[in-house]
Amino acid sequence: MILEEIDNVVLGKGREGIVKLALFNGEMVALKRFNGDWMQENAKYVLREILHHQHLSAYGHPNVVTLKGATTIDEDLAVVMEFVNGSNLEDYLLTHGQLSHASSRHLFQQLITALDFCHKAGKVNRDLNLSSLLVAKAENTPFRIPGQRSGSVKTHASRIQHVLKPPFLKLYSFGYSKDRLMDSAPRTQLGLVLYTAPEVVTNAGGSYDGRASDVWSSGTVLAALLYNQHPFLSPSDTSKSTSSQVAALISNSISGKLCIPPLRDPPHPNDAAAIAEFASEVAARDLLKGMLHPDPQKRMTLDQVLCHPWFENRLDLIPGLVASASPSPFFFSHEGNGNGSGNNGGGGDGNGDRMGDQASFQMDESASSSCSSTPASHQANNSNRGNHNSIHDSINNSSTIQQTNNNIASLAASPSSPSSPPTLLKG
Repeated sequence: MILEEIDNVVLGKGREGIVKLALFNGEMVALKRFNGDWMQENAKYVLREILHHQHLSAYGHPNVVTLKGATTIDEDLAVVMEFVNGSNLEDYLLTHGQLSHASSRHLFQQLITALDFCHKAGKVNRDLNLSSLLVAKAENTPFRIPGQRSGSVKTHASRIQHVLKPPFLKLYSFGYSKDRLMDSAPRTQLGLVLYTAPEVVTNAGGSYDGRASDVWSSGTVLAALLYNQHPFLSPSDTSKSTSSQVAALISNSISGKLCIPPLRDPPHPNDAAAIAEFASEVAARDLLKGMLHPDPQKRMTLDQVLCHPWFENRLDLIPGLVASASPSPFFFSHEGNGNGSGNNGGGGDGNGDRMGDQASFQMDESASSSCSSTPASHQANNSNRGNHNSIHDSINNSSTIQQTNNNIASLAASPSSPSSPPTLLKG
């Protein structure tokens, strides 16, 4: 194993560590090195992240970033991942602005089919957001190392190039993931408040369905794609203080008050193009409302999302592409050369966790879709963005549920609070 860091190329940095560019046996990779102090406090969560990501990577899903291995560098744990030549979805939207329905659907289809793969593999993510989703350029796009005068290194050539047209969406973050068979039921309030389902925010110690909360988070991503804004924050809300925004967000999400732009009047019946565009908008709103229902029992399931007419329209994925024929090799080493790097998050519940041996991977066919076609892939990254009422400007990007609860401890006394105020954990 030859692993060497590429100097001065930092892909990401956070409280849990740093992610840098590296070469692994001549291939460009992302090297995530965990912060030692953070690792000591969150070791079991990092272990879960690695096990779950390894489990999913073994089958080579084109929309899930491949975890190639783990090693130690200067006594710090580091993981080696597939390098994605592109940006996270947050930065992509900041660059491209509000997307067309066709472009939104293309990215959303990849997100949902990748999430479907994870759920059928028994994994719930619990932390889907704009910055946990990566948008890759065309595969084999040469990547020029900063400061290098000539020459380039080719990135990993994935089967995704034979399945989709760019841009490609990839899910990469599994720090808060849980396995429905190996781990305890989700109970903890966690994640970024902008993307967290109301039953998670208001949870008072009971368990919740991680699959339903993943659907909710995916719905907030869809709203960002379609409208470049958060679905539960109005333009007037985004000008308020962070604590007031959070209070409005929670109140609106619990009551199901969507703040998306109003539907325009129907077009003239002789304008075929305008009628088709109007019909697509009506269908997209129907899907969005179903995914963002405040009651998880009445919320659309992932199978229902996969069967929705707006989702199925122009579905350009190859049906049934879920995994490669054979698992990809995974290494673990106690030695490493150079410095590591960090990109993913870590975390999870602390109640009754069981790690278990996950060398054997079986898909959960009990959740198979009733649609005629079951598509294939997706990946992720983590963050928030901003555009007047955009989801990007809404609330501080680093606001986690625990941090948020400290800011809005007085929510129960707020006039805008629901009649039965949620019980909020004090971080």
